[in-house]
Amino acid sequence: MRRCIIIFLLYCFPYSSFCERLPNDCAIIATQANAQLTGAAVWSQVMKILFISVIDGKIHGHVLTVWQVHKDGVIFVYDDDGTVDLKTHSQNAVEIASELNALNPKQPIFEAKFIQ
Repeated sequence: MRRCIIIFLLYCFPYSSFCERLPNDCAIIATQANAQLTGAAVWSQVMKILFISVIDGKIHGHVLTVWQVHKDGVIFVYDDDGTVDLKTHSQNAVEIASELNALNPKQPIFEAKFIQ
């Protein structure tokens, strides 16, 4: 498993390396990554997730880029620390969040949506 997802899953944004950055820096990074994937991937989206931190009990958010290289291929998830591939082929935000939840059931994502 790559560091990007580990940081999110274990330390909860903003308690990771993101804390020294501007608020919502992850949204800028995800938007830039999505722009780079345009034309290279068959599908890509910027996805916002909300979860309750196991550290402080507060709601936190994170923005990720999700994409599919080939039709019916697996979904990849990216933030500035790297990429992880999921077991799903679905382009549904809720199903993608479900796969992320499977990686860390102690801190489930309770809302996931694509930013249009």
